[in-house]
Amino acid sequence: MAAPVRNARRRFGNYTIHQERTRDMDIHVSIESIGKDIRYAARGLRKSPGFALVAVATLALGIGASTIIFSVVNGVLLRSLAYKDADEIVTVSQVLRNGTKEPGAAPANFLDWRQQAQVFTEMAAAEPYTHNTTEQGEPESFRSWLVTDGFFEVLGAPAFLGRTFTEEEYQPGKFVVVLGHGLWTRRFGSDPNVIGRTIRMNGQPHRSRAR
Repeated sequence: MAAPVRNARRRFGNYTIHQERTRDMDIHVSIESIGKDIRYAARGLRKSPGFALVAVATLALGIGASTIIFSVVNGVLLRSLAYKDADEIVTVSQVLRNGTKEPGAAPANFLDWRQQAQVFTEMAAAEPYTHNTTEQGEPESFRSWLVTDGFFEVLGAPAFLGRTFTEEEYQPGKFVVVLGHGLWTRRFGSDPNVIGRTIRMNGQPHRSRAR
C-alpha cells in the first residue's frame, strides 16, 4: 500500500465506519426532508379546501383506474382460463398476403386447417351471434355463439346438466341450444326441467340440450 494512502487512513480512521455513518446521515436527512414536504403539503391543503377536494378526487380516480386496469390485465392476460389444460388452448387466425391479420377465418380455410392439422388434437370454430327470446318474460337479446363440432371438447367443458351436441345436431337445419349458466339462472330460474324443452329464439324453435 502506498505511503500517502496509509497516512490518510491513519489520519482519518476506519473508512468503513465513516461510510456507514455517512449512509445513516443520508437516510436521516431524506426521511426528515420527506416529513417536511408532507407537513408543507398538509398546511397548503388546509388553506385551500377546494384544491384539497380536487386533489383527493384526482388521486381517487387515479387509484381506481389503476385498479380497474390491473383487474382487466390480470383476468384476461395473466390468470389462466377456467378450462382444463388452459395453457394448451390457442387461437388460430389467418394472415393475408399484405401481412394484415384477420381476427377469424373463412369457413373453407378452417375446414382445410382441421383436415390437415398435425399439431392439434382438436380444432373447432365459433362465431359470435345475437339471439332474441321471449321465453318466460320480457323480450331479451343476449350474446351467443354458433359453434362447430368439437367446440366443447376443445375447451374440456362438459355440460353441467344434460349433454352437449351430438354429431347429427351440427347439421344445417338443426336448431339445438346449450344454455349458459347466466341465462339458465336469470331467465329460467335454474329450472333443471328446461332441458329437453323447446325454446323459441329468433322466432325459431330450439331444443334445449344442456346448461
